[in-house]
Amino acid sequence: MGGPQRVGKTREESEVRWPQSSPVADGRTNVVVILLDDVGFGQIGCYGSSIRTPNIDALAADGIRYSAFHTTALCSPTRAALLTGRNHHSSGMASIPQLAMGYPGHNAVMPAEHGMLSEVLRDRGYNTFAVGKWHLTPDYEQTAVGPFDRWPLGRGFERFYGFLMGMIDHWHPGALAQDNQFVDRPGGNGYHLSVDLTDRAIDYLAGAHSANPAKPFFLYLAYGAGHSPHHVPAEYADAYRGVFDEGWDVERQRVLDRQKELGLMAESVELPERNWGVAAWDTLSDDHKRLYTRMQEVYAGFITHTDRQIGRVVEFLRRIGRLDDTMIVFLSDNGASLEGQEHGIVNEYAMYNALFPEFSELLEHIDRIGGPGYMNHYPRGWSMAGNTPFREWKRSVWQGGIADPFIIRWPKGIRGAGEIRRQYHHVTDVMPTILEALDIDPPSIIGGVHQSEIEGVSMWYSVLEPETESRKLVQYYEMLGHRAIYYDGWKAVADHAPMSSRGNFDQDRWFLYNMEDDPNETSDLSDTYPEIVHDLVDRWWVEAGRYNVLPIDDRGHERWPDPRPSIGPHRDTYEYLPNSQPVFARGAVNTLNRDFHISTTIAPNPSGVTEGVIFAHGNRFGGYTLFAKDGEIRFVYNLCGIREYRVTAPLPAGDGPIRVSVTYSKEADHRGDVELVVGDAEPVGGRIGMTIPWVFPAHGSLNCGLDRGLSVCPDYEAPFAFTGDIDKVTVTVGEQGTLDKAKILEAALAEQ
Repeated sequence: MGGPQRVGKTREESEVRWPQSSPVADGRTNVVVILLDDVGFGQIGCYGSSIRTPNIDALAADGIRYSAFHTTALCSPTRAALLTGRNHHSSGMASIPQLAMGYPGHNAVMPAEHGMLSEVLRDRGYNTFAVGKWHLTPDYEQTAVGPFDRWPLGRGFERFYGFLMGMIDHWHPGALAQDNQFVDRPGGNGYHLSVDLTDRAIDYLAGAHSANPAKPFFLYLAYGAGHSPHHVPAEYADAYRGVFDEGWDVERQRVLDRQKELGLMAESVELPERNWGVAAWDTLSDDHKRLYTRMQEVYAGFITHTDRQIGRVVEFLRRIGRLDDTMIVFLSDNGASLEGQEHGIVNEYAMYNALFPEFSELLEHIDRIGGPGYMNHYPRGWSMAGNTPFREWKRSVWQGGIADPFIIRWPKGIRGAGEIRRQYHHVTDVMPTILEALDIDPPSIIGGVHQSEIEGVSMWYSVLEPETESRKLVQYYEMLGHRAIYYDGWKAVADHAPMSSRGNFDQDRWFLYNMEDDPNETSDLSDTYPEIVHDLVDRWWVEAGRYNVLPIDDRGHERWPDPRPSIGPHRDTYEYLPNSQPVFARGAVNTLNRDFHISTTIAPNPSGVTEGVIFAHGNRFGGYTLFAKDGEIRFVYNLCGIREYRVTAPLPAGDGPIRVSVTYSKEADHRGDVELVVGDAEPVGGRIGMTIPWVFPAHGSLNCGLDRGLSVCPDYEAPFAFTGDIDKVTVTVGEQGTLDKAKILEAALAEQ
């Protein structure tokens, strides 16, 4: 009916007409994107791994796999490219938000003109749900007051449950968020985040199905697995006893042999030399083999446990009759990670701060690795095997960092179940592929903002025509200073380690590979075809200029303390109120490498014992806490789980002030003096042998009146809420000190 609505004096004289609601795309195909983290090309069963992934394998058996699919080599950049269809530098996500810099391609501020798949589908009548890891919000915007326009609900998702940062404790996640607020994890014994995320995803789908089964949905399900910490119930790890006893060299060859049997790799493909820093398995001692094997068993159990959760989602879709009209896309964000270093680690934050326990200390933890209280990661030898048949690993733009599994299942739209596609493609191509499959044109305007051109190339042609040549002609790569470019079957790679801080990019040597004949970069042809190398390097610079890649930065730890914006004006004094929402990352006061002072006034519990946390910042993997217990006030500074420094004083009988002062060494030796003052008593002094220099646990929250997540020290179990009264806690900070890498390493060596 056209024209204005007729409204008269009575109902009989009036025309019934309801305001038009938002569009409902009845009957359209549902979309589920399942994204794993740090899972290499050879770590899924249907890609040749010894790790059992029957539910993922079933997706491949009913759909198609790609053998030449590529990502960006790091998590946030891949996620940005996946959801926008634009290159990661175009979206401002050159690296992770914690390493952002003030340049257009590096600032981690994703522009609204690069609309996300969630925004497109929401505006076409889809329900849109994001569950799991986000890691696309600047860390200084991860606060209780936002701003929220770069949280998931600000980018087209109607519901969100998960975590905003890059890694999280699966047993004690202290950084969970729901929609636009932080929430505490559900209670109960046996909690595991992957199970919780799956429960929430199913809950969202169930609610949507019950309310309107005709309305399609888009579920973006991004597990924290298999990023460290590798947390898994012991029975899953124990199920792999003996599977990896022969070591990474044998496993690597086994995986390649299976890949050939599966048709993923040609018979001519051979393994490259071992990655740098990886010893031959046969040269290791029995103790080294025993620890390394257990760490791989834990990782394998972690992936199988995650596969079980994926199976639960698929089974739910089957149960409600919506599986076959749902397109399921499965991928990983980058190759397997080298961050476990030579021996593996039990606390990744210690490693980030140059603290490396002796091997004998690591061995003491062998029976508890993967359980609560650990931030464990396997040694890089298993990462090498996990990226079979490629060289290198996460962060690197050699194939081991960027070649990943990719599966599409959609019985109603895909013929040739179980087939393999060999066309060269990239994560920027996923969004345009989904839109073409759904027959949706990219909108020119979203939310009043004119949209940029999608930079990816739809892969849908390869789904329909398996033997056709790839339409992906060119793709540049840059990650943390490492560079490469693919062009029409050739790939050039610069000899420049990521995060090496060596600079001199004009002096890089470039290698050349024919990707059709040599998919894992074993035969350098740069001397044979120097003109092709020259052409590809020139093309890299053209692409770099087009997509905001410049400036190139290969710094490592030096990036962490770089100044970045805050959501408010500069301040030296922070006030925190008891039992308020937790504060994370750069939203919290920064106490690294500077003097800081904590002051408060407490009142005792009039009807019982006065105890509990007054103020806590961090968790068991690094931080500090001020609390009352057993008639004492205690201040504990936790150096990344390696060492604890503590100062204690008697608890006052009545109301009284409490002050803690940490004076940072002005000689830049990264030590500190502590003074604890309780009431009118004399100050109690102490010494911190080394303060945390570079990286504070991102998922360790700042709390007043209680502790959330995994407690900062083992004296108490979180939340250990304070039973008395706290008006507020005030923290003041001084000028930031000088970071001296040599002295940090010297201090770290002394404390280990």
